[in-house]
Amino acid sequence: MNDTKAPQTSRRPRLIGLALAGAAALTAGQLALSSPASASVGSDLRLVPGQSTTDSGFSKTAVATCPAGTVVYGGGGDIVNGGHEVILYELDSRGDRTHFYASAHEAVGGYTGSWTAYAWAVCGPNRPELGLAYTSAVNSTNTGARGVRTTVTCPAGKKVISVGGAAAGPFWYFQHQAPGMILDSLAPSSDLRSVTVDSYQEEQANNNDAGTVASAICGYAPAGLQLVPRTISASSTADKAVTRECPAGTRAISAAGGLDGAGGQAYLDRLVPHHQSGLTGGDIDTRHDSNGSSRSWTASVSLICAQ
Repeated sequence: MNDTKAPQTSRRPRLIGLALAGAAALTAGQLALSSPASASVGSDLRLVPGQSTTDSGFSKTAVATCPAGTVVYGGGGDIVNGGHEVILYELDSRGDRTHFYASAHEAVGGYTGSWTAYAWAVCGPNRPELGLAYTSAVNSTNTGARGVRTTVTCPAGKKVISVGGAAAGPFWYFQHQAPGMILDSLAPSSDLRSVTVDSYQEEQANNNDAGTVASAICGYAPAGLQLVPRTISASSTADKAVTRECPAGTRAISAAGGLDGAGGQAYLDRLVPHHQSGLTGGDIDTRHDSNGSSRSWTASVSLICAQ
């Protein structure tokens, strides 16, 4: 730092300059306070559960409902007692401002055990300054395709607050069912402008139509909004679970992640922000299919966190 003082020929120009600088700083401060980017949401977020029936039904949807006066910011889902034969195929708000849906179905060949699907909605106050927008894109018909990728982009000026998506099978538009389809991964872009979702047909499925729904809840960036880079498991043919934490002072709005290299021989069993630790992070649980995987694959989880 240079401590040398410049010659001062007049006090008036300097005083005027200081006054202008002070006014500029005040204006900038006022803009910062009124900007959508200054909104803080983390401390107001809560994780709300929803649960399906517990039986041996082929397909189930769990719905988590935000309390009155709140809206959904993100969410996740979990399968309990599904063994290696029950598959998550939807984690999405479906454009609904107060609900989050987690759907699962049994693998091709069925499953005799009783199982339960759980949905988790990240709920918070409805703040108009965030301009929340619920948007999606569909890659609906890819005859004979094993894997299908779809990307959705946020409206101009808005960032991805949370990810969502679904594997779209032949009955998707009628019953929100996707037999034989696996939701493989949900990934926000590094600049939080878009979400890319991959789905695969199960190893033993042979659908005529395969598709993918990519969804995002977008908004003007709340304070501290950031993408926490993914943590990746070791590569193997075994089941995998991965956990990631938000930076200190922030909370998880959305957990993203999925599989790489599984090619329809493994699937998501769980992807959700931590409910047991105050939304400090998120985790993913992935399983190989009922006859095991013939290839090595990895699982990863990343987070969207905010103050």
